[in-house]
Amino acid sequence: MFSNGEYVMYGTSGLCRIAGTERRSFDGIHENEYFRLIPYGSENSSYYIPAETIGNKVRKLLTADEIYAVIDRIPSIKPIWDDDNTRRHETFNGMYKSGDYDKIICLIKSVYNQQQIRSAAGKKLPLAEEHMLKAAEKILDSEFAVVLGINPEDVADFISQRLVSVSEN
Repeated sequence: MFSNGEYVMYGTSGLCRIAGTERRSFDGIHENEYFRLIPYGSENSSYYIPAETIGNKVRKLLTADEIYAVIDRIPSIKPIWDDDNTRRHETFNGMYKSGDYDKIICLIKSVYNQQQIRSAAGKKLPLAEEHMLKAAEKILDSEFAVVLGINPEDVADFISQRLVSVSEN
């Protein structure tokens, strides 16, 4: 299923490296087998995921070909915006937690689009959306960077270059 040293995605916690399995008792009574996950960029932290439920909480990384396909779909993903703050927050939170990159890219495009509109009017983006944008970009950037062998800071440029080269062909 999962191998020691393998990078995986752990829900909204993001990219993690599997650091093996351990038998542990967190309640002082029951001892169970856990996978130990180390968050990307945070070697001093750990998550312990029960071995029997890891398949529900952790997924393998996309392949490079799957990432290219996601990038190639970006132009067809339409931004959305709901002026009702509560509904918008619920929608964006659901998109973020889905782990579906088409939805995460829709979220990113939607918030970025609204950021441009507000900036042109001399206004700032609501703080909740700024945080959601950063979190969504971090999830996408970390996985794409590890799979493609580039720095997370270079992912946006990589995507832009790929979109330009695809549109020219």
